[in-house]
Amino acid sequence: MAIKIQAVTFDAYGTILHLHRPFERLRDQLQGIGLGVPVEVAREAFAHEMAYYREHHLEGADHESLLMLRYRCVEVLFGHLAGKGYKVEVPADRKLEVLMNSVRFRPFDNVMPILNWCSSRGLATGVISNWDYSLPVTLDEAFDGYRFNCILVSATEGMTKSDPGIYLKAARRLGLPPLSILHVGDEIDNDLDTPRKAGFNAILLDRDGRHRSAKGPSIKALTELPLTIENGSSQ
Repeated sequence: MAIKIQAVTFDAYGTILHLHRPFERLRDQLQGIGLGVPVEVAREAFAHEMAYYREHHLEGADHESLLMLRYRCVEVLFGHLAGKGYKVEVPADRKLEVLMNSVRFRPFDNVMPILNWCSSRGLATGVISNWDYSLPVTLDEAFDGYRFNCILVSATEGMTKSDPGIYLKAARRLGLPPLSILHVGDEIDNDLDTPRKAGFNAILLDRDGRHRSAKGPSIKALTELPLTIENGSSQ
């Protein structure tokens, strides 16, 4: 590399965070309000809600707008269930509890050791994610108070990770030239192509080998990241 890596930024969902048993949790929560829903139906309903959330997540830019977005997600979820014959009359607040109690984000097992390795090498760390206003709290809970040097959330920044501008904002907040920052994520467009357009180094996390044709460096596990950085093979 022409410039030594001084910071590593990570995508959130699918890279450092995953949902812990969401379909089973949703099934159990629905049982609590009298709906005996098979896990397959719970999976379908959750997928519909997630698709709606992804399309509208920029609307969750602050506490109030995020609450309204969550209520709309609830209606998508329960609307799908009703269409499958699973209808229940409960207050909207109770429906929201069902959804929120089904969503538990957990860090992947090998993330904290990698963050500690970055700290031991004097590397700043950050998160750049397509998410709503709540991400900083989610990260704080998942990583037991670990402090990232910067967190950029699409909903509060007003731009998604398809825009190189969000990466340039991260560089400014870190006080570093883009080329000295390495971004790691699991999507070709958002985590490999776009950060490189912003001048970042970038590497694709391809845990299951789905992106073998990607035109750029990749790793199969975050445990490969230290050697990748030390070898300077992430351009």
